[in-house]
Amino acid sequence: MQFVTAACRSGILWVACFSFLSGAEAHHSLSAYDSSTVLSVTGTVSEYEWRNPHIQIHLRVRRADSSADALFFEGANIGYAERLGWSADSFREGETITASYNPFLNGKLGGHLVEIATAEGEVYSLVRFRDRGVQSPTGSDAQR
Repeated sequence: MQFVTAACRSGILWVACFSFLSGAEAHHSLSAYDSSTVLSVTGTVSEYEWRNPHIQIHLRVRRADSSADALFFEGANIGYAERLGWSADSFREGETITASYNPFLNGKLGGHLVEIATAEGEVYSLVRFRDRGVQSPTGSDAQR
């Protein structure tokens, strides 16, 4: 009987340990994006998710015919974004922003964030452009 109890405890311990790995398994590379292309779009923030493994922004973009497209953007992890000046309060629902991004390769609307400019002129970058000797998509070389 003690063997069965020990085996059950061991099994529960293994399940608990492996359940923590699911987040790492879901993480992916940047291969889903066209890193050779940077697009920009202006729209209204419908959701800003400050969470790991990646921050996410949902943007509504008005078309010429008054309809709207919903775009999805994924960024860096919270730790990296914080080191570049981002915070959980950087963007608000309803705020107008311009997102520069590498588009999805599969044609889905949105992509991987490169930089965001607010209507007030603040620039939030996820790339250290100055360190690379290139100018940012918005023309700003200032790092937050």
